[in-house]
Amino acid sequence: MLFCVFCIIVISICLVSRYYEVLGATQENGDTHKKRVDYLSNLGCEIIDEPAQSKKITIPSEFSDVYKTYNKLQKSSGYDLSQFKGEGCIVYTYRVKRFADFSDKDFANANLIVYNGRIIGGDISSSKINGKMYPLKKYEETKT
Repeated sequence: MLFCVFCIIVISICLVSRYYEVLGATQENGDTHKKRVDYLSNLGCEIIDEPAQSKKITIPSEFSDVYKTYNKLQKSSGYDLSQFKGEGCIVYTYRVKRFADFSDKDFANANLIVYNGRIIGGDISSSKINGKMYPLKKYEETKT
């Protein structure tokens, strides 16, 4: 009987730690507009004061080559979307006035992927055709 209780405790600890590993992939809370804007501001983004667009997505269960490449960008920021395969998320898109080498004439989009109120990935990309895409890091870190 004691052995069964011990096994249940060990299994419970393993399940709880895996749950927090997946949900806690980032400590960045993205459950409100203000928290998401603050996160982007800390990355060096100047956000245009307008509401964000949002859309529901599902992280694919199987990654295409495009998704594999995008996930490499995520991993460079410490995120990994493969942990969320098959999960429903919300992508919030903000207009960025200043970031990296974008000029005042150029605008960028900051996309934050949020799962259960946590930022689990995203990117900052130029609105120009063939524009650059940056990981969610401070600009100084993207130069290295």
